Amino acid sequence: MAQKVVRKAAKEAAKQATKRLDEFATEVEDIDTAETTQPLKPPPLPHIKAGDMVFENAQLLLRDQLVSREFADAVKCGDSGQIVLVLKIWACSFHGHRCTKYVHEMLHIIHNLTHVWTKGLQYVGIS
Repeated sequence: MAQKVVRKAAKEAAKQATKRLDEFATEVEDIDTAETTQPLKPPPLPHIKAGDMVFENAQLLLRDQLVSREFADAVKCGDSGQIVLVLKIWACSFHGHRCTKYVHEMLHIIHNLTHVWTKGLQYVGIS
């Protein structure tokens, strides 16, 4: 009795599998004919607006270069307050990129500058 039930279930599963295979083959044929006439484009994501990605990436590059230049100028002038501000910007940036080791080091330096080191090593303007 159990063997009959197993055989019947196997036959039904085989029928369903061939049916699905036939449906998949027709879908593939439809896609193949659609590709020859017009290439398929992925649907737009609802949370991302269409824009100029090259321009947006160029803006991000220029922003990061300006922050790096600001850091270099602050080091040359000896402006420790500006250095700490740039370190905070970099810490936020590293956090956004999930570079946790860099974030940890930046926060460690900022903490030492503001709370641990002597007044001679700290910068003016800490509140």
